[in-house]
Amino acid sequence: MVKLMANCFRWIKGRNKPPKNVTLVIIGLDDAGKSTTVASLQGEPPDGITPTIGFCNASLTFGKWNVTLYDLGGGKNVRTVWEKYYAEIHGIIFAVDSSNKDRLREAKEVLSNIFEDARVQGKPIAIFANKQDKEGASDENEILQELDIEELSQMHSFQFKVFPCSAIKGYGKDTDTSIKGGIEWLLESINEDFLTIHEKVERESAIQKEKDSKDRKERLERIRKLREERELAAKEAGIEESEEESDDDVVTGNNNPFRKIDDQIVVTEKREKKEKEKAKKIKLLLQQKVASVTSVEIRTKSENLNRH
Repeated sequence: MVKLMANCFRWIKGRNKPPKNVTLVIIGLDDAGKSTTVASLQGEPPDGITPTIGFCNASLTFGKWNVTLYDLGGGKNVRTVWEKYYAEIHGIIFAVDSSNKDRLREAKEVLSNIFEDARVQGKPIAIFANKQDKEGASDENEILQELDIEELSQMHSFQFKVFPCSAIKGYGKDTDTSIKGGIEWLLESINEDFLTIHEKVERESAIQKEKDSKDRKERLERIRKLREERELAAKEAGIEESEEESDDDVVTGNNNPFRKIDDQIVVTEKREKKEKEKAKKIKLLLQQKVASVTSVEIRTKSENLNRH
């Protein structure tokens, strides 16, 4: 009877608590099914899901948890972006294509590199062994062995669990129960040490924001100096500068952390193309000016020689 009353008291106390806000990230190699997993959790059918080139986010609710889930692209050229988010996350989902055994070694190396970053250490990780619907997919024990995650966990002090799943099995209420179970386990693991993890997130996020702000100012200063040099060179060559896109927009994406990388690439490529064309034109004009001066000097010397 006493135990029953204690359980009831804990249930009432827990129900009155405000929801907790946490941030998770889903990362892994390209083609591991990360975007399909996020889509299924959002209630979207898996048909027509395209790979994430850069990054996007989703807002989800699990009981008393308000979850922001970052979906980061897994291509080799995009993985350097991951570290920008390590400070503000409470936990990690690492997706693996369990049917592609040839890339499990690469996944192991990537996973090991993740936990080399001190901002990740101590945060729990759920391994989604995705694509279990495919023939010959590695089971839980094989994934554990191939990723060597037990040794990694001992080195960096974090909780982990493998969840064999299939992101195309269903969506919304019919999402694979292993995917739902993986999220629930991750949230429970975070909750066990919530104060420590949350304080770590708050502290390291503040440091990251300060660093980003400093980097941005330095980047803008470099751009300002380059622009001054370019304008001076253009003026000397007789070229008028045209109105261009704001440097601030290009560098910061209007302060939108979720600006698509492919959009940024288009902007950057366009800008670089204009800069190359302008530099080429300036170089050509300067060469013509030098050639003109040289021609005058040669003609002058020739005339002087003829006089003598």
